[in-house]
Amino acid sequence: MRPIDISMQVHRQPLLCQRCQQVLNVPNTRRFHMLEPRFLRSDYVPSEIEISHLTKVLMEAEKQVEQYEKDISVLRRKLDQLEKEKITAEAVTEQCRASLSVHRRVPVEIWELIFSRLCLSLHDYPFDTNLLPGLPAILISQVCSRWKAIAGRLSSIWSSINVHLDELYDIRLPLETYLSNSAGYPLKIRIAGQSNAPLTPQGVDVWQMLFKHINRCRELVMAIVLFCFNENHSPPVSNFNFSKLESLHEENVIPGQCEWPWFWQAIQEAPKLTTVTSLDSNRTLPFSRLTT
Repeated sequence: MRPIDISMQVHRQPLLCQRCQQVLNVPNTRRFHMLEPRFLRSDYVPSEIEISHLTKVLMEAEKQVEQYEKDISVLRRKLDQLEKEKITAEAVTEQCRASLSVHRRVPVEIWELIFSRLCLSLHDYPFDTNLLPGLPAILISQVCSRWKAIAGRLSSIWSSINVHLDELYDIRLPLETYLSNSAGYPLKIRIAGQSNAPLTPQGVDVWQMLFKHINRCRELVMAIVLFCFNENHSPPVSNFNFSKLESLHEENVIPGQCEWPWFWQAIQEAPKLTTVTSLDSNRTLPFSRLTT
């Protein structure tokens, strides 16, 4: 680890007196007195002596104005320099405070425990369209770079997803974030759709995005209705399967074997499926493997 360089050039002459706070190191100025009111009247004609005096005052004032402009330019450059030095000092201050923060001394394992408890205990689904824009894992990731790194490695807090296909908001970007950060961890997914109209293009994108990761699903809750779908809404994967699925629950009567042969064939072949809750007693299910 490189040693901290604490050497600073602090030998600058201060601009303010430490006692009286008067500005130091500025050019000497000459105070000009305003002309007497009689010279400003349009009907007053100055004498020769007054003209000579006014001419001399004019020349000196013009020189002084020119000098003031030069001095102001110098002071402005100095002020700009001080502003830049102040910004640098503020940045160093923030870095030091961050380095000295008590958060740095908390082990990563403790943060992981806190984040898991926060994201997984308050809601059944940390990703829930009803929580937008307060998705807990995303909020944690926005606090600081360290929390973002810790949360990004904690796949479990991104793995429970509740999606409404008829949601008015565009949820594709946060959904992709959850699916990406939960990579390698079994998913708990609930898919809902209560609309009386077919899926919108956005809803179709969300549906297909979910089914690209459906083989990672351990728990699946289906709360959709038949008329949301048509023959173009089949999964976007050729080798569709439920290799990790352990539980399937129907909250609404979903399309059957005739409409979704690909879905029920994958249910029949799901090797770990043990729990099914169905609203249709005629479902073709792997009863020999079911326990509940």
